[in-house]
Amino acid sequence: MAGFRKCPVCGASVKLTNVQQHTKRVHSGTKVEWNLSGEEEAAVEEVRRRPRGLPRRERMLYPVVAVVVVVGIILGVIILVPPQGQVPSVAPNFILPSSDGGNVRLGDFRGSVILLDFMDPHCHNCQEETAEALTPLHGTYGGQVVFLSVDVGFIGPPSNLGDLLNFKAAYGATWTYLLDDGSVAPMYGVTGTPTTFILRPDLTVHSHYVGKSSASVLSSALDAALGGG
Repeated sequence: MAGFRKCPVCGASVKLTNVQQHTKRVHSGTKVEWNLSGEEEAAVEEVRRRPRGLPRRERMLYPVVAVVVVVGIILGVIILVPPQGQVPSVAPNFILPSSDGGNVRLGDFRGSVILLDFMDPHCHNCQEETAEALTPLHGTYGGQVVFLSVDVGFIGPPSNLGDLLNFKAAYGATWTYLLDDGSVAPMYGVTGTPTTFILRPDLTVHSHYVGKSSASVLSSALDAALGGG
């Protein structure tokens, strides 16, 4: 059974277990026909009915978690993560391995407008958006805007840094690509690919787009962010 479906409304590639969440968050009030098979409908229903409580083994970890929380407060380290599927107003920081070698920390780009692209090399819409929008835009805005693409691994076999280098070469993408470890996409409420964020220099979210975006739409958002809008 395939692990993802193309959203019939926005075209984003969505994990099968995220179709209800994606519909509610991105297309609230719109009836979306996913055309799932009986087996897939059963899988989605099983996820929906899954108890939200923690297993006994995890409940036993409560004392340990409490200690960690207290220590975090004492040290003044408070990490705010939005509920799953909710888009944050301030971009959460992260450190991920880079196609350029080493690790990249989002916070190091504070002070610059950032185009943050959540994608998957196996996603057809991601391929088209890269070729038709991101690569041309990087040629125009590369000197003013930091471009970062994050492979979330929603589709197909897990990617490695070699796969990202091959993707970059195939689509003329000369900016930095990062490999998500599974922790970053949920922090940003990403349920499908491509999902693109435009971040202001203070790392607040200026705008975000789910599904393939055109060069004109992204260009307008970048101009607004660069102009302080």
